[in-house]
Amino acid sequence: MPWDGRGQMVEDYGLDEAAAYGVAFYLDSFYRQHGYTQAVTTPRIKGPWELELCVQEGPLAHVGHVLIEENAAFDSGKIEDYLLGPIRERFPRARRDTDLPLVESDIFQGADLVRRFYVAEGYLDAIVEPPTIVLDDTAKSGSITLTVHEGPGYRFGNIRFEGPAPLTTGRMLSEISSQTGGGFTPGRLAAARRALQDLYVADGYFLAEVTAQASLESAQNGVVPVVFSISPGAIHHFQGMTVKGTRRLKDSFLQKRFGHLAGRRYDPSAVNKTFRELMQTGLFRNLQIDPVARGAEEIELQVRVEEANPKEFSLALGYASFYGGSVSLAYSDRNLFGNGRPAPFCRPNLSA
Repeated sequence: MPWDGRGQMVEDYGLDEAAAYGVAFYLDSFYRQHGYTQAVTTPRIKGPWELELCVQEGPLAHVGHVLIEENAAFDSGKIEDYLLGPIRERFPRARRDTDLPLVESDIFQGADLVRRFYVAEGYLDAIVEPPTIVLDDTAKSGSITLTVHEGPGYRFGNIRFEGPAPLTTGRMLSEISSQTGGGFTPGRLAAARRALQDLYVADGYFLAEVTAQASLESAQNGVVPVVFSISPGAIHHFQGMTVKGTRRLKDSFLQKRFGHLAGRRYDPSAVNKTFRELMQTGLFRNLQIDPVARGAEEIELQVRVEEANPKEFSLALGYASFYGGSVSLAYSDRNLFGNGRPAPFCRPNLSA
């Protein structure tokens, strides 16, 4: 049987009535998590360090009939999947729902998943009542009733853009379509705002700012109008870089690798591509590149590096029936003279 901090508490502070009932409560919880809804544990202190636990297990209860009430937007089967999801995850080998042990805590967790599902689909006012569990006369099966008050389903309505927006309306709508195509939620609205801002930044508007406003009070039939306010700022261009943290590697190595960006419109994908190429050289244990605005239209790249060990030695021993024993020594330097260029050197030594 699993054991938690109760055992440590008894060892540290001794065995008293409160500790005994705490251990009994934990054992009851363990049984109930496996479907023994009627399990009762009685503790008996028999000595300073001796505790007897008498368990009346009762019958093993399984999930019985499941009833979903007052749902209209989603069918009962889908809601039942969320309701019983935590129990199915706990007992993945059960072939049928009637084989699932009845675990009350998991059912209440499933009811919370139902509520979150409704909210994620735009039913922001949905109320899911606590599930009702009724055991049959044998206490071997429990019927479950879940009542859902759905409320209105909200969805994105007319989307309007305010402010100087150099990008076309079609392009902006396409960028946020994956967030605004379903039910309205504050999370999807925030995601659409971030997507728009990232779109402008990727197009060179490094200091672009986007805000979003939506009013549920003004929604009609659940349709929520949305306004995005855009302040793009100026287009920024790459201009200069600083390097910190180098030891053997010369700063000029990094400056040459980023030299092709000089004067170009800011493009984070170009920075990421060069970052990946640099990491593939094996010269760096850690590499951090931060673009920083300098002036109204310029971007400076601030590069911080932690160099990896560029030198490697290896020794290999072997034996061949024709040559006999063999010894091979190898040495390589990935950063010869600090130029970032490899200089491998291998010298085998064979002996019969």
